[in-house]
Amino acid sequence: MALLSLTPSQWAAADQWSNFIQPAMFLILGFLVIFVGLIPVLMIQNKITWTLFGVVTGLVLISFLVSQFQNKRYHDYYEQTHYVSAQTRRYNVQMFSVQPYDPNEVEELRYVADFSTPSKLTAIYRRSTVEQQVTYLGRDDYDVYVSFKKTPMKFSLDDVKLTQRQHAYFKGYRFRLRDSGFKKIGFLALPNDFRDKILIPKNIFPKRASSQVVNHYDRPGLVGHWIPDSEK
Repeated sequence: MALLSLTPSQWAAADQWSNFIQPAMFLILGFLVIFVGLIPVLMIQNKITWTLFGVVTGLVLISFLVSQFQNKRYHDYYEQTHYVSAQTRRYNVQMFSVQPYDPNEVEELRYVADFSTPSKLTAIYRRSTVEQQVTYLGRDDYDVYVSFKKTPMKFSLDDVKLTQRQHAYFKGYRFRLRDSGFKKIGFLALPNDFRDKILIPKNIFPKRASSQVVNHYDRPGLVGHWIPDSEK
């Protein structure tokens, strides 16, 4: 199954299989093996007990083959499901339970520019690269300062990529659900853009930030439609 063909209904079916059906099947099989297969044949060896043992063994073999088939069928689900978090879904599907994420955690993650998790959920989200021009305010020994929508922000030098362009930019990523049906199974639309790098022209990079900028910057959770996640 190709990643792009993993539909909302297939994801939901994989949730059910992995967390409810398969575990229940193994529990029932374990009970049958012990109490219908092994114990009777160990206590009384006759045609009936050996027949029961054979039937249980056959069920185990059939269940194993079914499990192998289903797990292979949902291979892409297993590759991606452990990346699901409060950043991308309203609840977590666990063995025999569906647990809502802490609303405070969900709210906090809305303003963190961590694009690595949704980037791994390629069956759920379509990622595209986006840029936004910003105003470069200068740097000090450890950080750079930019302004967007009249909001000054500070970023680490590790966030900077020097370019030959004429203006400074945010470079980041936008994520869109591949199918709106994923909302019905708890996945979140991610309407804002995640900032990755600050692109700064080489010719203006040496500019030093004024003391007023250094002492009066902001750390907004959201500015425009961008999640900048700037330095404190």
